[in-house]
Amino acid sequence: MNKEKIMKILIPLLAVVVVLESVILIPKLTDNKSSDGLAGTESDVGTGDVEESRQTVADFVFATDTKEMKVGKSYKVILNLVGQEKFAIDGLEAYIKYDPNLVAISGLKAGTKLPKETVLVNDSTSGVLKSVFLVSLENKAGFQVAANSTTEVVSFTMTPKSEGVVSFDLISGAEVKNTNSLLVETGTSDELPFASNKLDINVTK
Repeated sequence: MNKEKIMKILIPLLAVVVVLESVILIPKLTDNKSSDGLAGTESDVGTGDVEESRQTVADFVFATDTKEMKVGKSYKVILNLVGQEKFAIDGLEAYIKYDPNLVAISGLKAGTKLPKETVLVNDSTSGVLKSVFLVSLENKAGFQVAANSTTEVVSFTMTPKSEGVVSFDLISGAEVKNTNSLLVETGTSDELPFASNKLDINVTK
């Protein structure tokens, strides 16, 4: 068989092979590109699940009969815990700051509904009323706080020493060492978020 005949046979065969390879390879390349694109899209898109911070569960609220007081007279002040929702706690700590130069404090008492395991201290040097309530370990359910309920935390008697504005405020954060007011949730030991008000009293002669 001469060269011309061989070439006439080989050229059509080569053409057929090239066409077949094109038919097989092109779909594969297309599939790879498509799958790569989808993979990239999936990895770039987040789940969108952002954990929301828990809302305030309660308010610490100061209460008194009057905010207009006289020097030398005695008045009762109460700190209440007002529940915004139902929750349970294993512990409650409330630290109240005041100016010992402006007011004398006496008769610090715990609320009757709270756990009996308490620590109550009036530090008249630093001007801090300390109250700590711990639920017994035997009480697995913790101390229950109902929504829209009011629980007396502590009460005390104040006697203004001089004219001016006397203030009572709950200590939170790192204002004073080892005096961080908190609510400890039963079961999780998490610190529950709360709000508090500041009590300002105008004192005259």
